[in-house]
Amino acid sequence: MDSVDRIVDHVIRRLQGVKDGAQHWNDNESTRRNMLALQASNNNLNEAREIKMLANSQIPNKLQERYNHCKYWENQFNEGWGGHDNTYAGWCHKEAKDAYYDAILECKALGETVTRVLTLGWFLSSKTLTPAREKTLSRRPLLSSRVTLGKRMWRANCTPRSQPRSRQA
Repeated sequence: MDSVDRIVDHVIRRLQGVKDGAQHWNDNESTRRNMLALQASNNNLNEAREIKMLANSQIPNKLQERYNHCKYWENQFNEGWGGHDNTYAGWCHKEAKDAYYDAILECKALGETVTRVLTLGWFLSSKTLTPAREKTLSRRPLLSSRVTLGKRMWRANCTPRSQPRSRQA
């Protein structure tokens, strides 16, 4: 099993525990508070399961996206709406946010990347294709954008950190 798959499996297990707890409380007492928490935890678990379908190179970006999503909803439930009914759902989003945060750090430790790859379709739609530009495109591959996280520049491919990397000027 790939290391990234192992990280995603760990996130799923954590979120399954949150969902099981919310399910338990909802089964005992089906209140608005417990139903909101069950819905939040169930949605977070399903989103984490969908990450398993992605290619390894797409997983770090998706983890970051889910982290931001859960951070927003944690704040919305706790600070925006507040009150007894909403804070349990806010807690469920906090637990999911923490699981995604830990997964992002584990991916970073593996040397995985957070990147957006530019496609030829995007490049052509955003630029006017002239004969000179067409000639340039045929001679060199399209570049992928890189995102700097912390003090490290992450690469577009998912290579373990143990492999030597060449310095770029």
